[in-house]
Parts: sequence; C-alpha cells; structure tokens
Amino acid sequence: MSIFRNTIPLLSALALLTSMLFVGLRPTLAQTYVFAVPATRMQVFVQTDGSARIVYDFTFANASYGSPLDIFDIGMPTDDYRLSSVSASLDGVPARRIGESSYVDQAVEIEVSNPIGSGETGTLHVEFNVPDLVYQDVTREGYASLQITPTWFDSDLVSRGGDLDIAIHMLPGITPDEVLSQQVAFSDKALFNERAVALFHKSDWSAASAYR
Repeated sequence: MSIFRNTIPLLSALALLTSMLFVGLRPTLAQTYVFAVPATRMQVFVQTDGSARIVYDFTFANASYGSPLDIFDIGMPTDDYRLSSVSASLDGVPARRIGESSYVDQAVEIEVSNPIGSGETGTLHVEFNVPDLVYQDVTREGYASLQITPTWFDSDLVSRGGDLDIAIHMLPGITPDEVLSQQVAFSDKALFNERAVALFHKSDWSAASAYR
C-alpha cells in the first residue's frame, strides 16, 4: 500500500545525497525515444539491519512519434545492491527479464513484454533491496542518518518532468516528532501503518537531473 494515497498534498522540496544514479532508455539505429515523466513516486522502507527496501513507481508518457518503450535502465543508490531482490512490472504485467545493465553503470536492465506505445502512458513499478544505507549520525548523539537521491533520466530523452514524491518509512517505534531533517525541511510527516514517515514533494522536477 502506498502512503501517497492517504496523505494531504505535499508542500516543499528535499535535500538528498547525490549518487551516480541514472535511468535510461537505450536508443538504437532507426529508433526515437522521447518521453515525459509526469509522476515519480519513491518509497524507502528502513530495515532493522540498516538496509532499505526501495519501491519506485514511474509514470512514462511516450511521445506521439516515439518508438515503443520496452527496455528501462534503472539506476541503483549504490553498487552494493542485490540483483536477486529486484522485481518489476509495467501496468501490472511482470517484467520479461531483469539483469545487470549493459548501457548504464550501477543500474539494472528491465525488459518488458508490454511496451509503452507511441502516444501511450504506462507505469513502471520497481522494488529492490540495498544494504548499508543507514549509518551513525555524526551531528547528533544517539541518532542514525539516511541520505538518498532518487534516480533520474537522460536529458536527451526527457521532454518534460513533473511531480516527484518521496516517502521514507522509519522503523516501528519511532514517532514523527523524533524524525529530524537537515538542510531542507520535510514537506510533511505522518504516522502510517505504525511507522513514522518523512514526506517530500517537488512539483516541478525536471526528471533529468539529480534532485539534491
């Protein structure tokens, strides 16, 4: 279940640590890839071992003259991700194949059997685990920190971006009041399924550069 269906509209931006993340669609001879990304949703579920479960939902709107969108290269937060943990689907149809990307460093390659056709819109759902994303906060005793940047897209392929929503789900037992921000304030905080959640929103994200 997504918290985005159960919260009020979000208000402001997020400062996140930049990793070399990238989402691409691979152009080849006689193919034209041009698409919009009107909505990106990222959920991060902190785990007790310091890892995180990351859940993405990307909405792609293919150009009216665009080639079918059939292979997606999804950037990972670190190179220590677990390929075996990655699952993906497009509009509810499981991906045909998931492997290491041969096109983008530190990324997975997702091939779908139901491409997004010219002028059509589809939502790519991706889930995976990444270890060691939580560490000791050096600025405040007794606190742990998490910094992460959502993946972005090739600027040569993106015609426009849209809304970016991020939800970071803390461990059970932590209250919203105990969740602190650094540099940029949260858009909102909430309690959802017994977890405190930090919420961030950007309405004019280009989808083609790192959102710091």
